[in-house]
Amino acid sequence: EFRRVLFRSPGITRRAIRTIAGDDELATVFFDDVKVPLENVVGEINGGWKIANALLVNERLGSAGTQRNIVTLHHIWKLVAASGLWKDDAFLDKLASAEIELTAIASAYAQAVSLLDRGQVGAESSFIKIAGTALLQRLCDLLLEAASAVGGGQGAKELQGLTIQPAISFLQNRRATIYGGTQEIQKEDRKSTRLNSSHSQQSRM
Repeated sequence: EFRRVLFRSPGITRRAIRTIAGDDELATVFFDDVKVPLENVVGEINGGWKIANALLVNERLGSAGTQRNIVTLHHIWKLVAASGLWKDDAFLDKLASAEIELTAIASAYAQAVSLLDRGQVGAESSFIKIAGTALLQRLCDLLLEAASAVGGGQGAKELQGLTIQPAISFLQNRRATIYGGTQEIQKEDRKSTRLNSSHSQQSRM
């Protein structure tokens, strides 16, 4: 079953995980003989997996990075305008490809949110999360490259009242592909889903 556990409960220990970005957003949580009352059960007994799956759908859509992708792309174009990269055809090709992919992901995201409102979204959230977070990391690579063209990508850049932090963005978004289940696990899960669906269709023929 699915149970709510208060962090202040006796026996719970949180150990912060310092990331490569220097923050401790993530943590290891230890449960030592923690007692959880029965009234903390959410939903039905033995119905916890259904609730967990619903939460994962929301988490995966939330971590797909659509808004972060849009902001990062905006920052890249600001850096391109301030440098000579607008003359670099190879860089512009990579940026155009990323922008086209972002348009497709944003469209899929909007459709998934609409389905979620009706309780119909499922595996789509995994596909969007896989594509969205992978694109976010590629955009962060391009952000660093663009920042290098205007004097290096380590420190913050001030452009027209906008503060851009390429190195921090790059490091913080390395973790995006592990949220809501790592990319590798989700890809294998999606393969299994497609194989099972294919076998079911063949068995009905």
